Amino acid sequence: MLTSCLGEGDLDCDPKENGLTIKFLYNINWDFKNKLPEVLDFIDLYIYKESGELYRHVHLTREELVASDYTYYTILPDGMYDLVTWMNNGDCYYKENIDLFADASVRIIDDGQQNITENTTSLYYGYVDRQSDEVYEEENARIEIVDGKYTPQPLIINFAKNTNHINVYAQFDRLVHEDGAVNVQISGKNGVCNSYNRAPKIEESNDVSRSTDYIYTYTPHKLDTLYNDQGYYFTQISRITTQRLWQNDDIDLSIILQEPGRLDRELVPKDKRKLTELIMKHPAYFNNFMIERQDVYNIVFQFNLASGAWTMVDVIVNDWHLVKQDLNDVGIW
Repeated sequence: MLTSCLGEGDLDCDPKENGLTIKFLYNINWDFKNKLPEVLDFIDLYIYKESGELYRHVHLTREELVASDYTYYTILPDGMYDLVTWMNNGDCYYKENIDLFADASVRIIDDGQQNITENTTSLYYGYVDRQSDEVYEEENARIEIVDGKYTPQPLIINFAKNTNHINVYAQFDRLVHEDGAVNVQISGKNGVCNSYNRAPKIEESNDVSRSTDYIYTYTPHKLDTLYNDQGYYFTQISRITTQRLWQNDDIDLSIILQEPGRLDRELVPKDKRKLTELIMKHPAYFNNFMIERQDVYNIVFQFNLASGAWTMVDVIVNDWHLVKQDLNDVGIW
């Protein structure tokens, strides 16, 4: 089998005339190059009938996919099908309700209180390949088999990385209290994604607790400190791994300064704490497609002490300055 193709139902295993051939690739990345061989461990393909019931789950190993040139071939009865494809959906994630398309989801494993402190393994979602970045995610992978075949062949599934690495640099023009702490966290409804790779909608309920069902809090898996970096005396780097970001996702980023004898202080103004909105101030990340291409964000917050209060004087996203203001001009970007 390893020297032919992957499939069932056709002993000749010829994908040219009948059945469904799926070609996998991963070029929704910043280099726009197919990096599937570099990241692939395994692929899970879920094939749902038009009724929404699971028809088949196929687990494809790296060895099988390398042997088939990253192609899967199968025979399906005539009809409409919805396909959901995840790559490297491993031990850091739950697979939930996979028997029904409408209810299926992938959820990150937490500490029991919806807190994530780990550098979780990378998770990838497969879209139907599109030429235009404006429409690539407007519909799921729905196919129709007519007279025993799918047209046009092959169906190309292109992966995007859901996992993001956010490095938050909190820079201060002088040392904070030696017994103090700079606590950075990211929170939002991106710890679980449905068959469309979006956060499931929470139906209105009298149960108030339901409003927090999908809110996860991500805290640093690693902290580093620097001194006299970029002209700032003290820098704390909080390295956080979070899940998918998308436009208007309402993901919140918080930096809280704790010092003995003082009340905790939130250093980032409330109207500037939306992580994805902040990232999209960078001209390179202007839509969902561009956000999904990137997965490493270095975000620098610079604070100066003036009249006993810390003032945010600049925010830098991957070397792009968003604020850059004088202490006498505390403006809004």
